[in-house]
Amino acid sequence: MEFCPYGQLYEMLRSDRDIPPDKTLDWCKQIVSGMEYLHQNRIVHRDLKSPKSFGVVLWELLTREVPYKDVDSSAIIWGVGNNSLHLPVPDSIPEAFRILLKQCWSSKPRNRPSFHHILLYLDTAAHELIGVSREKFLQNQARWRKEIDEYMQNFQDKESRVPLVEEDLVKQRREELRHAQDIREHYERKLERANDLYMELATCLLQLEQREKKN
Repeated sequence: MEFCPYGQLYEMLRSDRDIPPDKTLDWCKQIVSGMEYLHQNRIVHRDLKSPKSFGVVLWELLTREVPYKDVDSSAIIWGVGNNSLHLPVPDSIPEAFRILLKQCWSSKPRNRPSFHHILLYLDTAAHELIGVSREKFLQNQARWRKEIDEYMQNFQDKESRVPLVEEDLVKQRREELRHAQDIREHYERKLERANDLYMELATCLLQLEQREKKN
């Protein structure tokens, strides 16, 4: 793969370096373009963070915040499991991007946009970011992070009052998630094997084509 000399996107987002809106949009488009290319070639990408959903990566790019920062892992499992915890989307985030985030997080996979449609959408929505000055964008990000912190704090305060009897439900949810993880890993291994077979077949076909040309 291509060597990226400036490190991981995760590290860049956690650094003190200012990332202007045009660069944020450019990185977003590059990620979408790469994923669209993989999907067009029927390649399964199994390591898109954070973790595994593009919508969360977009959220991180816009806010420069860590998803569910400082929230206890049990509370995350419980909150996401019963649909009471979501990554907050501040009202002042450009409307086009708020819509895109919510579409990417749809509970029904068939309602989520393809990377092809996301790329087209970003071209249309680009003006909502690149039309903002660097200073204004950084001020907006600071305000968004403050809103996110307040949301998470309110969630934790509310969850701290949950009766202990619900601990059993949390344990049950953990077991269900662990079982779902096992099933996912099983199918991922099958997909990996299918990809290997596809590559072997493609190689054989290419070799056969080359032999026919020589003959």
